[in-house]
Amino acid sequence: MRTTAAVVFAAWFLAGCAARGAPEPVEDVAVVAVAQTEAFQRALAAGDATAVGNLLAPDVLIYESGGQESSREEYMSHHMKGDMAFLAKAQMQIIERKHGASGNLAWVATRSRITTVHRDKPVDIYSTESLVLERKPEGWRIVHVQWSSRPVEPKKAH
Repeated sequence: MRTTAAVVFAAWFLAGCAARGAPEPVEDVAVVAVAQTEAFQRALAAGDATAVGNLLAPDVLIYESGGQESSREEYMSHHMKGDMAFLAKAQMQIIERKHGASGNLAWVATRSRITTVHRDKPVDIYSTESLVLERKPEGWRIVHVQWSSRPVEPKKAH
């Protein structure tokens, strides 16, 4: 009987926490943030504008190579198509990924190597991507993107 009472109490307590919006453990938030990051990268590579739009907050701030786009609408009507074309045939190898979370914010930082052919020229770059996500009423959305890259330098013969 005590075991049944303990199980009922635990279920009641957990249901109450969920109803009050108890915060997710940091590990769970980080898993969601990484999943959103991967979904964003896949959507861009697949040319799926609808999925990209669903992952970005309306007021997303995007920095890339010194440029800025200050909303989802601005990004989707300008730079997104170029990003999709570039990533469509690209091979991305993740070198390192770090992530963290606090409250309603999470971040994911990824270093990768991207190889592709773009405008009939081979491209081999190291890329960094930092995403900040915020828990909104409709779920986790990307509120900030920072992209930068540099060419991979060929190894010099000794």
